[in-house]
Amino acid sequence: MPLATSAVISSTARLLTPLINDLYKGAKKIGARGFQKWEEKTFPKKLARRIRAIDEVKTIWSPEKEASLSSFYYPSRLIVDGNPKLATRLAELEGKMQS
Repeated sequence: MPLATSAVISSTARLLTPLINDLYKGAKKIGARGFQKWEEKTFPKKLARRIRAIDEVKTIWSPEKEASLSSFYYPSRLIVDGNPKLATRLAELEGKMQS
């Protein structure tokens, strides 16, 4: 490795070290706050409300009120190797579907 390249790498590393340290410290604080939220007594209720909000959607048939996805969703089935299979992940079906 040429000497000039080593010098550039070394000086760049010295310049970036404070920035990287600041990013690390900030991420560490955010992570600690995230874990503190999990420990709060109200967190399970907040999480349940959030999940329920994701599950409830407005449909074409009733745009004025929300319905649970699980109340009307029916999982797709595909024919794989001559047998019906629930379509849960596309990666499982790669190269196995019949026309």
